[in-house]
Amino acid sequence: EKGRLDAARRHVPALLLHGLRRGSWRSIDGAIELMIPPFTIFAGIMLVLVGLSLFSGSAPLIVVAAAGLIALGLYTLRGLSLASARNPRIYRALLHLPGFVAWRLWTYLGMLARRGRVQWTRTDRTPTR
Repeated sequence: EKGRLDAARRHVPALLLHGLRRGSWRSIDGAIELMIPPFTIFAGIMLVLVGLSLFSGSAPLIVVAAAGLIALGLYTLRGLSLASARNPRIYRALLHLPGFVAWRLWTYLGMLARRGRVQWTRTDRTPTR
């Protein structure tokens, strides 16, 4: 994920500029793809916003935060319903969701806390045929 953030920082401005100057939808699409945060970040943010809105007691904020959380849930369930055609037991994956979201948020917080450059190490892969 650190590499993804570095790639976004480095390439999004050039991709957008190129896309806008030349009318290249591929460049614009590439830039947008790099700017979209991972789904778990959205989920974590929505959970925090629901908590903050409940703490504030503001009905409009509670409705907006709850609507966002419901939308994320429906998006996830739709993906699972499409995938369940091939694997009917895929709904068991939801049991791992809270731990996965917590792990991803912890990873991102740790990554943001380390401001310096991180040494990238290439992963050894065996060739496939």
